[in-house]
Amino acid sequence: MSDEEKQPEQKGQGFGGVLRNVVERVGETLDVTAKTTRLSLDVGALNARRNGFFQEMGRKVYELYGKGLVKNTALLGMCAEVAAIDAQIAEKRAHIAELRGQQHTEEPTAPPEEMGVESEPEGGAPPTSGQDLSDEEERQVRPPGDRRL
Repeated sequence: MSDEEKQPEQKGQGFGGVLRNVVERVGETLDVTAKTTRLSLDVGALNARRNGFFQEMGRKVYELYGKGLVKNTALLGMCAEVAAIDAQIAEKRAHIAELRGQQHTEEPTAPPEEMGVESEPEGGAPPTSGQDLSDEEERQVRPPGDRRL
């Protein structure tokens, strides 16, 4: 039915009929939207599964490349690129390990001596507030210009 044919029908239906038609159209639109949304989610999930299989296939091809079993020139080129990236990763990881090793050897620090709850460090307990410091100790602890107490 075309819009021109519906108009005379709607005029005779009154407000209730028009409202019913609007509600039906909204319902149909919502139904279509819900169905298309669900189908879109299904497509997304299928794409994710598909990509997982592609990744697994790539891993398998790369394993075969490592054994010298890949003969396809396009795959050989891609595997060679991945092997070059693997070499760069290994180089950077070795550099990281070297830097971490240097850090630990350049700054050997002994763990602080653990003391029991009843123990106090030599010289008594450290000051716990500004009132525990002498004027001289206050000047040593606070940076110049800091007037906080």
